[in-house]
Amino acid sequence: MAVKPRRARLQQRWTQVWYRFPMLRLVVLLVALLLLQAVLFWSCERGHNPEISSPLEALWAIAVFVFSGADFTPVTAWGRFLALVGIVEGMTLVSVLIASLTVWQLRGRKGVTRKMKGHIIIVGGPPRVRRLIQQLQSPDLKTVRPIVLVADLPQNPVPDLRVKFVSGDPAQDETLQEAGVEQAYGAIVLADLSCPEPDARTLLVALAIEHLNPEVYTVVEVVDPRNVLHFRHARVDEVICLNQFSDYLILQSMVSPGLSRMFRSLLEFGEGDEVYRVVVPSTYVGWTFRDLFLDLYQQRGMILLAVERGERTIINPKGEFRLQEGDALFLIAPEEPSSVLQEA
Repeated sequence: MAVKPRRARLQQRWTQVWYRFPMLRLVVLLVALLLLQAVLFWSCERGHNPEISSPLEALWAIAVFVFSGADFTPVTAWGRFLALVGIVEGMTLVSVLIASLTVWQLRGRKGVTRKMKGHIIIVGGPPRVRRLIQQLQSPDLKTVRPIVLVADLPQNPVPDLRVKFVSGDPAQDETLQEAGVEQAYGAIVLADLSCPEPDARTLLVALAIEHLNPEVYTVVEVVDPRNVLHFRHARVDEVICLNQFSDYLILQSMVSPGLSRMFRSLLEFGEGDEVYRVVVPSTYVGWTFRDLFLDLYQQRGMILLAVERGERTIINPKGEFRLQEGDALFLIAPEEPSSVLQEA
């Protein structure tokens, strides 16, 4: 196999770099334009303007016209014309730069989110996504994770909430990869109620996420309770059916007035103690639910609500219910109890 000459290899590499980075082409074009204007300015002003005695001084003068405006007055008519062109170029350059930065911020910064790790991806649009992001950014959370919003919108709908934004179809692998789904901690998929079949759309997004990263913790919103089983088959971690929850909550609030306010206080961060889920520490394996309830309440001011074992969640188990390895606890606590329990 013939080896390419060094000059040919360098030329090929330069060609790849030239077409890969459009900003490089813009910088080269700007430098070339400044050099051309400097040569023309020097040709017009030399012999007439004592301040322009060399091409370098002409280049400096053009640079001043472009980046800061008129600093001195050229002598010749063509010199004044070139100075005016330089001033207009500078104003245009600043306007283009500001517009580019604005579009870059609103439409999402390509490549930035691909390098993120341990973040939460949210698929959805305003106005509900704003409330959700505000809760996830609450200072009451011990671990506040970075957030990447994915929506099929031309610009970021919540640019004031310090979230990264990726514009595109969330059901497409390329869009999710741009959001860094392979290194994400979790994903929240809200139902798009503007679609004729919101659950079908949500299912496509969930399947794409689980395909790219089966380890991501996925929470999806479902509209029709009959579709919950399909999402279980897609191996999502949590399925929230708001219609089903609202029916239960309305019924229970009628039986026990004020229950809805209690649930809202528990579920909103910053409103008193919160509900947390933690894996049972090895030191508590073998304890009865009653003994652990009393110990946590008396020693740490926490209230033990329920135990999760496999696919079952057992609320306030009776009798000598003993904790096993792999169980998870649901607690009401003033702060995230993971580190506190590990010290026990």
